[in-house]
Amino acid sequence: MLPVMAEWKTNFAALPRPLVIAVSTRHLVVAKIMDTSLNSSEPTSRFTRSIGRLSLVGTRAARLVQGQIRGAVLCLLVCMPSLSFALDLQADTDVATAGYYQLKWQGVADNVNVEIQEADNARFRNAETLYQGRDRARVVTGRSDGTYYYRARRVDVNGSTGAWSDIVKVQVEHHPLSRAFGFFTVGAIVFLSILIAILIGNRRYHSKESQ
Repeated sequence: MLPVMAEWKTNFAALPRPLVIAVSTRHLVVAKIMDTSLNSSEPTSRFTRSIGRLSLVGTRAARLVQGQIRGAVLCLLVCMPSLSFALDLQADTDVATAGYYQLKWQGVADNVNVEIQEADNARFRNAETLYQGRDRARVVTGRSDGTYYYRARRVDVNGSTGAWSDIVKVQVEHHPLSRAFGFFTVGAIVFLSILIAILIGNRRYHSKESQ
């Protein structure tokens, strides 16, 4: 039995301490029961009761190991830094024709900064930092016609950065100049029509008073 126990202890040396204690205790109990059973002349019922006690010890050891595993998983989930999760970056439109659009993001703590990068290609070559701070949205203006790509990530106070978010693409297509002049012309006509109507009405009113 001693060589076997020595081999077991050697194999258990790499296991976590609670697991080693639980499993080693179980095997020690097995060795003790088997040694008592082989050298004892008492009825077999005693050996059966010993096996029952062994099952109880094994169940408790399994529960102990299970509790340790659950605790480790819970600690991993709680202690895992939030930087490992990517942000949820969104744009309020896919095609911007008004000359401006808004980027917003979610999934960041109040004490963590956010970095927004902008590029004219999906690989973000020569990308520029559009914004870095603790806001939850950003309005983009002054962009010429073209396609713009954006991504975001967390930046903590120590400078550690998180994973990049999914890429957001926005197509900027300003209204044609002819359409803009058309809107301006229609607006000017409406304004002049209202102004003329007011002047004519005012003149008729004063004419009736003078009579």
